Amino acid sequence: MRNLIIPLVAMVAGLANGNELAPVSALEIEGAIIPAATVQGWHDSIRKGRGKPHGIQNMLGIAVDSFWTPTKDDVATLESRLPDAIKRAVVSPQQYDKFATTKEAKEFISKNAKAIVQNFRRFRRQYIGLVVEGKKYIYVNSFPKDEFHNDNTSDFVFVLDGGFWYWQILYNAKQKKFSDLNINGDA
Repeated sequence: MRNLIIPLVAMVAGLANGNELAPVSALEIEGAIIPAATVQGWHDSIRKGRGKPHGIQNMLGIAVDSFWTPTKDDVATLESRLPDAIKRAVVSPQQYDKFATTKEAKEFISKNAKAIVQNFRRFRRQYIGLVVEGKKYIYVNSFPKDEFHNDNTSDFVFVLDGGFWYWQILYNAKQKKFSDLNINGDA
């Protein structure tokens, strides 16, 4: 498994601007709401290291207009709906993954979504507010509690491979709907 942790360059700047990292514990799920200023710092750091056209949107695979900070209520609503969404992905993977068009892809999503459901309380999350085409989304980044990611507020956890232990999903905050489930593969 290859791990890539993006160091936080602007965490102090984000805190100095009055943006506090907001740990959450919704439905027995550990996680952190990442302030918009912190995400902007990650974005700027990636651009500085890789060149101007790059940024966090390249890592997420989403064309991001800007960032916003979700509230604890936003996350609580999201978390109350997330288990059912993952369960639906088991039986209807193409509903959450637009690339699940082949039998193999559908089986991959279904099998791994089932494993996520079975281990649901064994994940920690990062909640990142994104604005895409004027709509507010929350990017949910999930990873195992017992891994090395003890401080999930200062680093963006980005892992290549790792299987179902590393997964992400997008949540439309206004429509209260999930899309773009991504489950890491195994090397």
